[in-house]
Amino acid sequence: MADGNKEKILFALLFAVIFSAGCCGLEEFAGGGWNGSIDIDDGGGGPQRNTTGGLYGTVTDLDYAPLENVSVTLIGDAANYSDSTGADGKYNIGGVPEGQYALVIWKEGYQNKTFDEFAVLGGYSRSSQFILVSSTGGLYDTITDLKKVPLADATVSIIGNGQNYSQQTGKDGGYHISGISPGTYVILVQTAGRRNVTLADFTILEGRFYSWNATAARDCIYYAVNASTDYVIRYGFNTTVYRGDRTSVLAYPEEATYDIYPAEASGLSRISTSYLAGNRLLEWKLDNSDGDYSSVDGHFYININGTGAMQLYDRKEINISDAASRQPNYLKVQTNEDGKRMIDPSDREIVAIAQRVKDETGSNDTWTIARALFLWLKNNTVYHIYPGTDSHSAIETLHSGKGKCDELSQLYISLLRADNIPARFVKGYSVKRNPDQYVSHEWVEFYDGDWVPVEVASSGAPSAEADTRFGVRQPDHVETFTDDGTDDAINAKDTSTGKYYDLPATFEFSTYYDAVGHDPMYIAACADGTRELMKEKE
Repeated sequence: MADGNKEKILFALLFAVIFSAGCCGLEEFAGGGWNGSIDIDDGGGGPQRNTTGGLYGTVTDLDYAPLENVSVTLIGDAANYSDSTGADGKYNIGGVPEGQYALVIWKEGYQNKTFDEFAVLGGYSRSSQFILVSSTGGLYDTITDLKKVPLADATVSIIGNGQNYSQQTGKDGGYHISGISPGTYVILVQTAGRRNVTLADFTILEGRFYSWNATAARDCIYYAVNASTDYVIRYGFNTTVYRGDRTSVLAYPEEATYDIYPAEASGLSRISTSYLAGNRLLEWKLDNSDGDYSSVDGHFYININGTGAMQLYDRKEINISDAASRQPNYLKVQTNEDGKRMIDPSDREIVAIAQRVKDETGSNDTWTIARALFLWLKNNTVYHIYPGTDSHSAIETLHSGKGKCDELSQLYISLLRADNIPARFVKGYSVKRNPDQYVSHEWVEFYDGDWVPVEVASSGAPSAEADTRFGVRQPDHVETFTDDGTDDAINAKDTSTGKYYDLPATFEFSTYYDAVGHDPMYIAACADGTRELMKEKE
């Protein structure tokens, strides 16, 4: 064929392509272009035109993200030709005979597209991008705490139009909710122990996916505390002995030291140790029985210093029968020297109250019942110091509705033991900087797999007391003597006795103490029943 004739044929085909492209009516095609070819028969039969064509390109959503599994189909009178998009959103339909077709782009959940007339030209394949709009919308992102730590198992709900679309976050705090009908919704985030997060009037449009992250703060009450206390305690006797002697006995914990004067080498002072109810005691005898001196001045001090740390205890979920079988010595009546029942779990009134409170909990869990009895105690008694030194029994404290630390402790122990929960008292010192506040002190421990401390002698709202005093080892409480469940423990006290020939000895009990709290923190008591010591509020 002459070169001039070839140029005329190519020009004619190019004109046909341009004309067809302008008339196909696919206004939503983007980035289209025509790729064509002509086959030449070198056998002398003249040029042979390719009679098949095609269509290829991509399908995306409104955000130009590739859509997978989109069906793209050319529908003709004699046959249909189709392909489905892959993960990259691409399709490619080839080998389509020249002619007029309908074009359908379809994916479930999307607004499908149909074009009634589409001309396929032999030897040509058109590149086209389609955009499909979802018939629904979606929401995605992450849920974190205030420190941006992901929160797993948070429930994200989209509520409105009679619908509730929900999903729980994964370990990475992420969620992705799709298939949401267009409309206006309330978004709600719920997670255990944290405040709900709510966003009202959130509009979701067709085909739109919205990024929405939220921070969920803990649903807690925060109490300012000092979680660590440096303390110094000195307690003992100052004594003057004339002709005679004086013997003093003090609790002597393992970490303690002692000071005496005159020194043992003088022959006037003698020191010995003994044990009562499992607790170590130190005995000092100042002896001037021979009358070698007109009088002898002396002192005997126990010194304790250290650092106390606050500790929060957690529920162990032990059944009361299991706790009782492990600690049977702490379920009995304890009587003082006068025969008064100071701890009395058998009294009918105490038993009735303890049983009623237990029944109201519907539980046999040691912790649950002990906490309920603590709340009952705080709601029905007040801290009160009577004049004088006499102590009232558990039933006397119940009738009066008031008492000091040992009296309230013994009533609480009686209630616990009446429900078969092992309980005991602890004696020691509550070390304060204010010298007007009490120092010698008593508190309670109940058995829940561990001995759990409870401070009953403070005043405050019962719920706040339960958060900060129940199951909390106070850093300023220094233990010197622990109950073993016997009458000997009830009757134990610091003593000073002696004999004389002329004048009785003089003595006074002396206490010095100081404390410095140096670790300010918060007890976070949260709605899910957990507690935590925290440096900062969330």
